[in-house]
Amino acid sequence: MPHHAKLAVTVGKIIFDLPLFRSSDPETSRQVNPMRVGSHRAILLAIYADATLGLTDEEASTRAMAQGHEIRGYWKRCSDLRTAGLIQDLGIRRELSTGSQGIVCCITQLGLDTFRGLS
Repeated sequence: MPHHAKLAVTVGKIIFDLPLFRSSDPETSRQVNPMRVGSHRAILLAIYADATLGLTDEEASTRAMAQGHEIRGYWKRCSDLRTAGLIQDLGIRRELSTGSQGIVCCITQLGLDTFRGLS
């Protein structure tokens, strides 16, 4: 098995190879699963698609919970979305419930295209 598996995402005629896991991750993390309708990643992507001013991971989780979706490990799913280029850091920070600062992300064009493909 290669050191890092890659996800090839085709946008127009450009293919982006994105690592899906770290070499230290367990074998189950190396198993590639496409984003499915109703998956935690898809739910969070829809939340980001609705957010006009961007969201922290925690804010996205709170909105998902308000819609009846409890996403344990939401920070990992949001990290997956960032790694895949579906959401991006806006370069601003907001205070989290812990008092620390969290990055604020917004959906990218690739994220919008992916979201529309899931809808």
